[in-house]
Amino acid sequence: MKKQVPPLTFTGIVHHMINRPEGDALWCHQMPYLSKLQPITIDHKRLRNESLRCTDEEHFAYRSNVCAMLWLCITRIDMIADIAHLQQHMTAPLVKHLKLANAALKKAKDSAPCNGLIFKRLPEPTKLLCISDASHANSQTVYAQEGRFVLLVRDHVDITSLHEKSLPNVFKRFESSGHPLYSSGKKSTRVSQSTSASESLSLLGAVQVSQLIANRLTEPYLGPMFDLWVPRPLDCLWIQEEHRVIYAIDAMTDCMDLFELMCSKKGLSNDTSQRVVVLSLREFRALGIIRALIHVPTVAMLADGLTKIGKFFQLLRYCTTGDVTFPIK
Repeated sequence: MKKQVPPLTFTGIVHHMINRPEGDALWCHQMPYLSKLQPITIDHKRLRNESLRCTDEEHFAYRSNVCAMLWLCITRIDMIADIAHLQQHMTAPLVKHLKLANAALKKAKDSAPCNGLIFKRLPEPTKLLCISDASHANSQTVYAQEGRFVLLVRDHVDITSLHEKSLPNVFKRFESSGHPLYSSGKKSTRVSQSTSASESLSLLGAVQVSQLIANRLTEPYLGPMFDLWVPRPLDCLWIQEEHRVIYAIDAMTDCMDLFELMCSKKGLSNDTSQRVVVLSLREFRALGIIRALIHVPTVAMLADGLTKIGKFFQLLRYCTTGDVTFPIK
């Protein structure tokens, strides 16, 4: 039975999410806020011609509606890809974009009772799981769509005993409940020449966010760990530079080319800009910032639903149950 509570702050969530009583779970949602959102009113004479430019009133309503649904993405991870697509047409929307905005709002309301941020009981030890994915460029934009996840999950698998290229059924051992600490779906800031380059940029950004979260979660324990009961800013910087954190960071990707580049099975890419990214990721592995790199099939990629619009059962399962599963088919 899910316990409905108002959305918590990040500090409050971290305080409650470890060692909760058995069967107790937090469900953070925005249903009162969602009930107040209204669809855009469109003149029925303009509905047939979707290529018409919006009037000033429709343009204002479109921007207002999309920005309101953007705030909804705090708890509705499954809506991030839809809203990110609508944001690309904020300057000159057409009638078809008004219809897409109304469809996205209807989708959010229809699936509201079973979606949100779910925090189940999570026994220790725990780790940070960094998941990233990226789409390719399409006919509408040359920029890829990046999807990033940082989850707090149970660390119950001995990573050092597994081969880097494990069989698909081994991934079932990684299944656990995952607490969403960070989720993002946005357009890439660079033009990528290949899917491998866009995947590299997405993973690099996700690892940097994971490192930042690990540092913040470690700071409350500086007293018993390093006898720093009143830490200074320089002490926090030392913890960050030396990577003396209490949470290990495991990275996950579904791009085999990126996996082989990071594991040094391949050389460096011919793309000069990608070389710097790959070398940075290799350095993260060498320094121990990334403890393990896990390659999973695309069907088990949780962040795939943040990169494109569609039905992604892996993401929907997570948004409705809070469980991270790895189907092998």
